[in-house]
Amino acid sequence: MKLKTVQFFLILTISLFWAFPKIATSSNPKLRQNNFLLRPFDFSKTRKLVSEWAERERFPDEITIAYYYTYIKLALDRSLSPLVEKRILNFIRSCQKEDGGFASDPKYALFSTVKDTFYAYKILKLLNKMNAADWKKATTFLRARMNSDGGFSNRQGEKNSNIVATCWAVQVLAGFKKLTKMDKDKIENYLVGFRGKDGGFAMLKGGPSSPRVTGMAVMALAEIGRFNNRLKNKVVTYLKTTRYSGLVSGKKYRTRPYVEGLYYVLEAMHLCGAIEQLGKKQILHFLYRLYVPLNGGFGPTPGLGTTPPSTYYAVKSLALLGLLDDPEK
Repeated sequence: MKLKTVQFFLILTISLFWAFPKIATSSNPKLRQNNFLLRPFDFSKTRKLVSEWAERERFPDEITIAYYYTYIKLALDRSLSPLVEKRILNFIRSCQKEDGGFASDPKYALFSTVKDTFYAYKILKLLNKMNAADWKKATTFLRARMNSDGGFSNRQGEKNSNIVATCWAVQVLAGFKKLTKMDKDKIENYLVGFRGKDGGFAMLKGGPSSPRVTGMAVMALAEIGRFNNRLKNKVVTYLKTTRYSGLVSGKKYRTRPYVEGLYYVLEAMHLCGAIEQLGKKQILHFLYRLYVPLNGGFGPTPGLGTTPPSTYYAVKSLALLGLLDDPEK
């Protein structure tokens, strides 16, 4: 009986070991180093999926898709093919409008937006090709979106500030050192106005704190050097109570968990220097549930199919956990 039991568990162990796909041999040392934790993910399929995006006639379709593609390729393979890189650079150039801002695509998008200008900046920074666009005009466009309250609107014609557009604009302008001390004071006052008693930041003043908005606010405040230790401690306290911390169990929620929320929690905790305080095992379990073995991508929430944004957020989350290279760090 004992022998049969031992044989049963030996067969079960071997079966479970091979049930998860092996990670394809890669020149990326992080993939090899973290082979065991990443075993459920077949990144050879992820590479194939992402490569198929670039085979579409209209690729990259819009600026955000170009960014997701660029980041994932650099995180997994450390480089883009010269042909695809040239295609992306030409696309970015064609998206810059007369007002200096960038539109989501050159053909159908009518307006420049802060969002697309932010993602154009992120792409060119990743590729180390900042001279591929006119950033003097682009920063002029961004500064024109700043309102007297210290916030930014997303595009020309929009009068009201919103916290998301503000966080995007601030990161680009700070990157080019286009913000004065007075600008930073006003931006800081605007952003902290969205902070709740729990230490998080809300989409609307007085509203419930959001992991996504908290992450964005932390990134913007850190970029302008206004993220002090007192604020960090409060943010960490809030983020550790969220569903994405890997520390909360048994609590029921009315909404589904999304990988974008996880990414912003990880980004904020990284900037707080507190990412090790999160429940890594539980977070990885959530990412395992998002993985789609059929094509190697990730869904936005468990049970849904692959999308480019959710695949990006998952790969970026794995990088922030230290399991993949992060080309932005």
